[in-house]
Amino acid sequence: MGLYFRVFYFEVLRYFTYPLEMVAIVVRRLVEVGFFVLFWLAVAHSSNGTINTREIISYILIARSITGITGGTGLMFSGFINHMIRRGDINNYLIKPVSLIPYFYSMFSGERAITAIVSSATLVAGIVIGSASLTLAYVLLFLAYFVVGFLIITLFNILVGIISFYVIDSAPLRWSIGHVFNVFSGAMIPLSLFPHVWQKILLLSPFPMAIYGPASVFAPSTLTFTHPQMFLVGITWVIILWVATSYLWKRALRSYDAIGI
Repeated sequence: MGLYFRVFYFEVLRYFTYPLEMVAIVVRRLVEVGFFVLFWLAVAHSSNGTINTREIISYILIARSITGITGGTGLMFSGFINHMIRRGDINNYLIKPVSLIPYFYSMFSGERAITAIVSSATLVAGIVIGSASLTLAYVLLFLAYFVVGFLIITLFNILVGIISFYVIDSAPLRWSIGHVFNVFSGAMIPLSLFPHVWQKILLLSPFPMAIYGPASVFAPSTLTFTHPQMFLVGITWVIILWVATSYLWKRALRSYDAIGI
């Protein structure tokens, strides 16, 4: 564990040596979140009261913040894995006594520390805006949902990243899957606005608990599914994805010829 923390810390320090790049990351993140907030303000204003303005802004701030903290937008960790394989950098770590996934994630998290900090600030803003529901029970519910969502996002990223062992350029496929994930996880649109039939179908998938579940805790009007039902489905998918990624990752490493793609 100490090794992974040192790797994370080194990547953070490396980014702090480029202050202009840090400023660019902060500005880019704030512009992205600001665009979504303005868009949904306009939608709420034109809905004639159908959409609660305070709750939808709280939802969007929290949803976009979760994607920033976890790297859910564009399945960024899968992209990191893809680069390590394509450039052959993975070979440098195969000969070391380290577990590749934690090591890679430590590097990835360190590189995105500034984004995570900014996203944490917008997360707090979203929670404060939705503070009518800010009780200890809601906070604990949000943390439980966030942990399950984080595991789903990370495991899904690894699963998509495994494709890079077999496909030379997996970027187009990864981007397509990323767009599907962003829409169906509720990162862009609350699932409560989807047709009822689609909501029932999505409830059986891992997508709702990734973003929609934790983001809707402080915006009850955006919640379509019952909490126990969505939480149990999310836990089930964590187990399924964990088993699948563990098996497929080990199988991909065994077939990898250690020269990169």
